[in-house]
Amino acid sequence: MKKTLSFAAVHFTVAFSPGCLLTGSERVGGALGERAPGSYRAYGQLTSIEEEEAVPSAEDMIRQLLIGQETVARTARSVIDAADAANDEPTADLLTQRMQVHEKNAWMLRSMVA
Repeated sequence: MKKTLSFAAVHFTVAFSPGCLLTGSERVGGALGERAPGSYRAYGQLTSIEEEEAVPSAEDMIRQLLIGQETVARTARSVIDAADAANDEPTADLLTQRMQVHEKNAWMLRSMVA
């Protein structure tokens, strides 16, 4: 059962986090006066999460997911001040919600590698 829950948690994190991040990118970009990237290449140039080119072990995959979740949470936290300065409460709220999701995901992933 533990293995099934771990599998479900990891796959839920992988499947939904990028989509949620992309969904908010235009809202956040608009608040900061930037355009959303128009291609995967452009989006890839903006990321602070390293792309894995090898086939890591399952535990290393979880560690990489953890690092990615923590990175997204930190990035959202760093942008909230810009949204607040622009008096853009919806964007600040979106960022707060994203931070909460990614911090919770990171907490779950930490419990798997501890």
